[in-house]
Amino acid sequence: MSATEDIASPVSEEEAVEFKPKLRRRSLTRRKKLCPNCLSELHIATSVSGWLVPNYYFCSKCGYSGYVALEEMPKEKK
Repeated sequence: MSATEDIASPVSEEEAVEFKPKLRRRSLTRRKKLCPNCLSELHIATSVSGWLVPNYYFCSKCGYSGYVALEEMPKEKK
């Protein structure tokens, strides 16, 4: 037995060949950041966020503060 035969593959070779990832180009417009607790718009809490450290967000509605934010996805054009 070879080393590759010992590893169980979760996907068959036929399925792997058929899989084509869907690629989308991100727009240059800024996406609205939403609070993970109440889904209202977040504000950047500090002036150095995004430069040297990750963005730190604050929600004025529920008081959430942290690094995690949801992004509002634009509707796809058909």
